[in-house]
Amino acid sequence: MILLCHRYPRVRKGMADAFYTSLITFDDVIENGEEVMSILENTVWEDPNDIEELRAKRNSICDLVGVSKPKLVGGKKAAPKPASNDQFDSYSDLVGRAGY
Repeated sequence: MILLCHRYPRVRKGMADAFYTSLITFDDVIENGEEVMSILENTVWEDPNDIEELRAKRNSICDLVGVSKPKLVGGKKAAPKPASNDQFDSYSDLVGRAGY
């Protein structure tokens, strides 16, 4: 479900298509399958400007399916990797040792 609000529109669209196909294939798994399929096919998942609306639709799908909603985590960026003085860490060293 989290991929329905991925930052890349093609990933969102691919997830929506795959989920829709799964619902068609296994139509008796979810009670509200028709309603979920309606949301999936009527939503423009490739819209890059309206992520809040997409989150609302994804959350309504989660409610219909009975899955907990993903939580937005205000993550902190990973600390930069400390510079290493190891001679084998650089690409230029590898190219130089290979003789190019």
